[in-house]
Amino acid sequence: MSAEVANAGAPKLGGIKKKRTAGATKMNWATYLYKIKKQVHPDVGMASDAMYTLNSIIEDYKERMIKESFKSAEDTGSSTVKAKHARAAAALILDGDILKYTNTEGEKACTAFATAVA
Repeated sequence: MSAEVANAGAPKLGGIKKKRTAGATKMNWATYLYKIKKQVHPDVGMASDAMYTLNSIIEDYKERMIKESFKSAEDTGSSTVKAKHARAAAALILDGDILKYTNTEGEKACTAFATAVA
């Protein structure tokens, strides 16, 4: 076996070394939660374990919404997740006032995006 074949996978000594990056990391919502908390209750503090719990809840809902949106898109034969798929996922996961609020805010965001693009 030649020396070139034996060292084919090894990095060159004079070459540029790549830094290894970690795999997919979860989004940390703490900054956004803190900003919202300060708007609603500026004089109240929040413990780090409470922030961790809220972060976990938001991550869980986000993952469930994504899964349901993809399922809804697949069921309709679409390869693109559209606003109607997100609305269907929200209807399956959320209930009551939070569903109404989510629908109105989502429609506002879609309208604002459509007017900005056009």
